[in-house]
Amino acid sequence: MANNPTEFDLQRALVIFLDGNPDRDGRPRVEPALRPDVVYFHVPNGGNRDAFEAKRLKQSGVKAGVPDLVFFAHQRFYCLELKEPGGKGRLSPAQVQMHERLRCVGATAIATVDNLADAKAWLFKNMLTVRI
Repeated sequence: MANNPTEFDLQRALVIFLDGNPDRDGRPRVEPALRPDVVYFHVPNGGNRDAFEAKRLKQSGVKAGVPDLVFFAHQRFYCLELKEPGGKGRLSPAQVQMHERLRCVGATAIATVDNLADAKAWLFKNMLTVRI
């Protein structure tokens, strides 16, 4: 039985594409694809937490439905939601609501993808990377 890629695997592969997969000395094995005038980050909202930790995170400002990756460029912001490859993942109601709120406050583009090719194409189309 082959291992099926997970959402984490997809996100990790995309981050390697963006950042260039540096070696132990910090030298990129592959040149970063992220444009130098773009900043991005991941908000680690998901994962299994006990009730106490979930309450602490909520009290500290964690919001349900925040996209996996947020990009800032060209005085705009972009959001990318990654789902398990193969079309298995769906947006949760909290994600649908948050994506709408982000559009209302000016998100330039929000996409949901379940594969690396679509993620790369979306990033390139929005001028966030130097290549696909």
